[in-house]
Amino acid sequence: MAAEIYAGISAFKTMFDMAKALKDMDTASSRNGAVIDLQEKILAAQAAYATLTTRVGELEREVTRFESWEVEKQRYQLEQLPPGILMYRLKAGMENGEPEHSQPDIPGDDYDSK
Repeated sequence: MAAEIYAGISAFKTMFDMAKALKDMDTASSRNGAVIDLQEKILAAQAAYATLTTRVGELEREVTRFESWEVEKQRYQLEQLPPGILMYRLKAGMENGEPEHSQPDIPGDDYDSK
C-alpha cells in the first residue's frame, strides 16, 4: 500500500514537472506531445487513486467487522462440555431479548477467541 502511495505522489510530481516544461516550449507540435503525455499521466493517477480508494473502503469495512465482533464476543463465555467440546454460551444478563443459546467453538473461524 505504501508503494502505491509513493507511486501516486511520484506521478503527480512528474505531471507538475511536465506542466512547468509546457510553458517553455516554443513549437505547437512539441507542446501537443507534452499535453498528451500529461493527460496519460493524469489518467494513470486517477486510476491509481480509484484503486486505493476502493481498498481503503474494504479495509474500513473489515475493521468495522472486527470491532463489532469484539463487542459481541463480550456477551459470551467459553465453556467445555464433555468430552472436551468447546462452546460459547451466552452470559447471564446479556440476552438482550434473545433466547439462551450456545455457539460451537470452530477452530480457525472468524469468531475464534484464541
